[in-house]
Amino acid sequence: MSNENSGSKPASPAPTNRPRLAFMDTVEAAAILKTDRLTILKYVQEGRLRTFGGKPGNPFLRTEDVEKMAAELLPEQTGPALDPKTIHRNDPVRKIKLRMQQDAKWPEVDEAAMRAWAGELDLVSFNRMRQTAREAMERLQALITVLDEVEPVRRKQAGK
Repeated sequence: MSNENSGSKPASPAPTNRPRLAFMDTVEAAAILKTDRLTILKYVQEGRLRTFGGKPGNPFLRTEDVEKMAAELLPEQTGPALDPKTIHRNDPVRKIKLRMQQDAKWPEVDEAAMRAWAGELDLVSFNRMRQTAREAMERLQALITVLDEVEPVRRKQAGK
């Protein structure tokens, strides 16, 4: 006898072939609602969805609540829900977090290593690597500006 619930069906159709669980994270909810994680967090903040544990940036939501919202917001929903892996991969918060985790390793690279690397570059790559470094510096400077702008707002929210 297998561990599957043969003959039993979920209360409402699940958007994937996986078993229907009582709770899901914001990434999966975003896939079902065909939106992004930040919109789901907005729904939570507005009180339209209720959280049940999880992490502050990725709380758990009741599957039934998400499915009800999907029925309201997407009454003629055609096609399957978006793939949660695609939503997760394209999440801007996740992208920047991963980028910052990699950039946090720059102190491990000393000038001697940079010189050794530059000495191994082929002439075609030189200009592209220089341009990539400049673009990275511009993006990081923009990130510092955003952090400086958002910090007082976040501190004020934390003080509530």
